[in-house]
Amino acid sequence: ELKKELAKFKFSTAGRAQFSDVDLFGVVHNVKYLYWLENARLDYFENVGIAMHPHTISKDFPIMVVETKINYYLPLRFTQSYEILTRVKSIKNSSFVIENIVLNESKAFVAYAKSAFVHLDKKTFKSERIPDNIRELIKKFEGDDLTIAD
Repeated sequence: ELKKELAKFKFSTAGRAQFSDVDLFGVVHNVKYLYWLENARLDYFENVGIAMHPHTISKDFPIMVVETKINYYLPLRFTQSYEILTRVKSIKNSSFVIENIVLNESKAFVAYAKSAFVHLDKKTFKSERIPDNIRELIKKFEGDDLTIAD
């Protein structure tokens, strides 16, 4: 079923499993994927036109992860290369969903992740409408594969 979704992913970033990523079994520890996904989404945001600097997430585009689900299919080992496909699947008033697919060097599915984010008022930490300029950047990049519901 994931194979059908591949064409919807217009952004990818690559990496290589480091020694510090693996556990006693010699495979990438499950928590490392969270860090990889975080870096992939920051690369995605920059790619769509949201400038990344030290205060982007804390001031300009304050977002918080409220849910993450990851399915693991295959292990990755030390020195193996990987690719992370990233897309914004949907945008609501103050929240959005990002999907990621992690592929190994043979293009086999390693993991699938779906994360929900909320845009926050940086002073009150209450949800706030996602700014129109951010919506437009993502909409322009994702095209018809993006679901928008206000």
